[in-house]
Amino acid sequence: MKIIIAGPVTTKKSSGGVAVFNENIAKSLANLDKNNQILIATKNINSIENIEGYPNNISIVDITNFKVLKKFNPDIIISSLWYSLFFCLGYSRSIKVHILHGFTNYRDYSDWKFQIMHTIDKKIRKNFNFLIANSEFTKYINENIFGLKIDGVFSIGLPQNQIHKLTSSNCTDNKNILYVGRLVSAKRVDKIIEAVEKLEDSEYDKFKIVGYGAEKSNLQHLSMKDKKIEFIGSVPPEKTPNIYKNARVFVSLNPSEPFGITYEEAIAAGLFVVAPNTGGQVEFLKKFPERCLFVDINDTNSIVNAIKIGLNKKLKSLTKDEIESLNYKTTLKQIFKVIQNAS
Repeated sequence: MKIIIAGPVTTKKSSGGVAVFNENIAKSLANLDKNNQILIATKNINSIENIEGYPNNISIVDITNFKVLKKFNPDIIISSLWYSLFFCLGYSRSIKVHILHGFTNYRDYSDWKFQIMHTIDKKIRKNFNFLIANSEFTKYINENIFGLKIDGVFSIGLPQNQIHKLTSSNCTDNKNILYVGRLVSAKRVDKIIEAVEKLEDSEYDKFKIVGYGAEKSNLQHLSMKDKKIEFIGSVPPEKTPNIYKNARVFVSLNPSEPFGITYEEAIAAGLFVVAPNTGGQVEFLKKFPERCLFVDINDTNSIVNAIKIGLNKKLKSLTKDEIESLNYKTTLKQIFKVIQNAS
């Protein structure tokens, strides 16, 4: 097949969950069948990181290069974010799939941006064959609140090499607590700090905060008196498995998380997970009931108690089937199942 993957990818200046998703979908499709031709349509192609790491049957083009895109004549287009606008007109022979990674909300967007985003979503819905969401939660919000018809759901996977690094050996002798993600208000890292500071010193070793964002200075000020709270900053993807494997409990508390790839990484690394009782991560984590607890983020004591349980929990290794379910092969199967069921 000839497939276009449209959306952001990791560059020297930026990254993100959608970029990582696009890269891994492209690589998984390329490795699935060497006869597949994959064209990544993105921007800032001159600053793409690790371009030499792509398989030979992947090529990259600027999203504004309409001539190359048309000439490629794809069988399938898998597109994310505003990149889908480039494929609303034309490409009549292509199956067009728009990936919904989340939903617009007033907390993150101004009034006019909120309205623009919904206008874009409606245009894409009208011109694309399929809209597929990254969780039942994302599907519910987009369908029942914003009135978009969603054709199916998939779960984001992990690349095989990352799964191997995360599951190869788990270091659980320590009692470290871990957060990995952006340092923004929506992630409620302040609530984690509040809970951790209620623990006795003897109950845990360190609380390590990995990531960057606008809230970093505020959070550092909030925790400046606690020497057991460490801000690690940004960590390259290849080094994150070691970060996970040197922790016992992973905590992330965004109550409106569309999916939350860090929960999946934590599970793969053998950590106990403390998560909110709402969000797209709930449906994923419910598959691992012995490895997680859901909390009310407004109830600090419930967060504290969940962390304590996690710090003292002895977890078995993941089964072979559980590890396999985390693979991007599962993600591809779910996406193509939606397409095949409609044909």
